[in-house]
Amino acid sequence: MSERAVPVTAWSDPVALVPGRLWVLGESIPLDGRITWAPAEARGWQPLNTYVLIEGDAALVVDPGVTAQRHAIRAQLETLVPAGRSVAIFLTRPELDVTGNLGEIAARHPVTRLYAGGGPNPFDGFEAAKFMDPACRGNRVQMERLPPGFRIPLGAERGVEILRPVIRLLATFWGYDDATGTLFTSDSFSHAVQARRDDGRVLHDGLPDQSAHATVRAHLLAKFGWLARARTGAILNNLREMRGDRPIERIAPGHGMVIEGGALVRRHLDAMEKVLEELAA
Repeated sequence: MSERAVPVTAWSDPVALVPGRLWVLGESIPLDGRITWAPAEARGWQPLNTYVLIEGDAALVVDPGVTAQRHAIRAQLETLVPAGRSVAIFLTRPELDVTGNLGEIAARHPVTRLYAGGGPNPFDGFEAAKFMDPACRGNRVQMERLPPGFRIPLGAERGVEILRPVIRLLATFWGYDDATGTLFTSDSFSHAVQARRDDGRVLHDGLPDQSAHATVRAHLLAKFGWLARARTGAILNNLREMRGDRPIERIAPGHGMVIEGGALVRRHLDAMEKVLEELAA
């Protein structure tokens, strides 16, 4: 995605999803046919999301985001975590729309640990992410790989559970924060978009819920075109397993509106399951 795809304006404020505990940062980009992970015919604005979790003195950044939004992310993060205060970072994917701001953050905040799912693997790209920017190399950021089921620590009691989705292109991991009931879904569940740039970044009851079958299917296949020819039974079972008995109060994608509220979350999860069921037929 080119720099010109993100207009430079005054930055918006971080949006508190759970006051004192969880925020979403970032700005929105126009859907005008140039964004390859969205359907070519989709119109509106799509938020690009970086998340910040805070517990006491501990701060965890989920997906630093695209380089084109580096100034916005830096300014928004510093309203929550002053420059010079340390953070940890969780990367859900080793792709540039996730890792682009690593250096920008590392230049202003000591990075105590860089987390990713799985085990050490020189071929999946996670270890290489920390060498992409001189600021990361200079701070000697350490990468820690955690298998699915393990938790990224955030303070003494809180943690983000690592989940392994089957819906993916490259190596991808989701996260679940049981303290706030938040499921971080990386590049999945990106189908909810804003009609206008200044609309809210959070989808909640009272707004059009955007869980229509055609909408969910179009966005899913735009990103994961291989699903159209896949045997999706195992993928469907994987989604149901991750959903399991976890109380999910919000879906927090890397791009797309945050889906807020248990009832609305269930409708969107059900809609995704129905698309996968259809593709399996």
